[in-house]
Amino acid sequence: MSCPSANFCMAVLGSGYAATFDGTTWSQPTGLSSSAGQPDSVSCPTVSFCMAVDAQDSSAFLFNGSAWSSAPRISDPVPGTQTGMASVSCSSPSFCAAVDNGANAFTFNGTSWSPATAIDPGNQLSTVSCPSARFCAAVDYGPDVVIFNGTSWSKPSAIDPGTYLQAVSCASASFCVAIDRKGNALTFNGSTWSAPVNADPNGLTMGEGGISWPVVSCPASDFCAAVDGASGNVVTFDGSAWSAPVNIDSKAANSVSGPVLIFLMSVSCRSAAFCVTGDTIGNTFVRS
Repeated sequence: MSCPSANFCMAVLGSGYAATFDGTTWSQPTGLSSSAGQPDSVSCPTVSFCMAVDAQDSSAFLFNGSAWSSAPRISDPVPGTQTGMASVSCSSPSFCAAVDNGANAFTFNGTSWSPATAIDPGNQLSTVSCPSARFCAAVDYGPDVVIFNGTSWSKPSAIDPGTYLQAVSCASASFCVAIDRKGNALTFNGSTWSAPVNADPNGLTMGEGGISWPVVSCPASDFCAAVDGASGNVVTFDGSAWSAPVNIDSKAANSVSGPVLIFLMSVSCRSAAFCVTGDTIGNTFVRS
């Protein structure tokens, strides 16, 4: 899910569809053409530009404000292989970065995607966040973060030894938050990462079978929202401390001991006054 304004959000569904939110209601889902049909990440820097990528292959899709079309394809690092894409983040229509379900990153210049760059050899990347064309942060399903400076990617740096990072969101080159599977949050001040602080001791944990995950969105250095991986909770950050968890999804909370796990799986905040989050059965929740 990606919300560049309080009157526009775009959500992509793993079933191969996309839907928009106008601040009041959601549109009917629109199908995206893909050989695999499992879009898993979308980024909209403006209401007239969105980029989405597919979890099963290297397909990419462009939204121009009114309709979706196929975007230039992302080149597989080894011809004939399809690791699928994990995450995409766009700071403008002329810059996006994407990471695949492996060690590779790709950048988009408004026309085409760069060749693969192996930025995290031997590991599996999870999420990338790019507040500008001159700064991105990507984390893997391990302890590592990799930074892009507009030209090249840094070497992986272990910021959270002994656990698994899951998501990252950057408001600027001087402020990011990364979340791990234990509910620990780490903040970046432009040069160093903080020690882990537990943001939600009861909620931000991996769910049944390891299929759920915490997600975070930081539109500014004095506000972030994170949704957990099991219990339907949200926590917020005011620039200095994390709030107590608030349950917003009772169905998710009640599913933890049930046969089917329901969990919040995406959150996007335009500001502290507007966030949208959604769960695995199609329910959405708005902070306004």
